[in-house]
Amino acid sequence: AAISRLRELARSCRENGIRLISVPANSVTEVSDATMNLCREKVDAICQIPDNCTIPGFSVMVKVTRKERIPLFCFISSQVELGAIAAVAGDYVQQGKEVADLAVEVIHGKSPANIPFSRLKYIRTVINPGAAEAYGLTTPEELFRTAGMIIGEHENLPQGK
Repeated sequence: AAISRLRELARSCRENGIRLISVPANSVTEVSDATMNLCREKVDAICQIPDNCTIPGFSVMVKVTRKERIPLFCFISSQVELGAIAAVAGDYVQQGKEVADLAVEVIHGKSPANIPFSRLKYIRTVINPGAAEAYGLTTPEELFRTAGMIIGEHENLPQGK
């Protein structure tokens, strides 16, 4: 799954004229080194693709990137709470409801083989203005208006935008 996400990110970067530097981490202990290597490249930002190494090593990524003042973005909303600036993430509550609806269909006789694979239908932007400040950045007002969730003092914003 992480390889597929990396390919999608690479395609999007190419289409938008952004140079992508990818640094592999094969274990949780390599996450710190990989993050430091990216920071040495003087990148404008780091976008963490979730996998079994980077999820448990995320707090190290926050620590390193804040020290180096390299903004950190991600694709998991809970990591925004842990210190990333923002994420474009699936709405897993809504996804759970969709799965429950599928389960009801199976209980009523629909064959799971006849249920097509589908991606997340509900995606939202989650922002953390406090984290942005810790990186020396200001959160654009447009993000406050379009975010599905704001971590911090505005956490009760309606979900699912």
